[in-house]
Amino acid sequence: KDDSKAVRWYRMAAEQGHADAQYELGLMYDNGRGVPKDFVVAYAWYSVAAEGRKSAQDAKNLVSHLMTDGQVTQAQELSVELRERIGSRR
Repeated sequence: KDDSKAVRWYRMAAEQGHADAQYELGLMYDNGRGVPKDFVVAYAWYSVAAEGRKSAQDAKNLVSHLMTDGQVTQAQELSVELRERIGSRR
């Protein structure tokens, strides 16, 4: 239950453009904490966070090795959508 609550808080902060929250949200999806494990969503959040946090780039590279080429493409598309959504809120 605490993980689910953390995901909600991280998501709110991530959508406001906070790189640390974006990275933490990626971790939650990467590890299946508070949400179902989803490498596509994890990669997308890591990708967005990588603009402000180097460790997110490293995490994105690691998780990409667990994904198919199709999943990476899907994650890249999602990261563009997330950036656009976040950018429109600034």
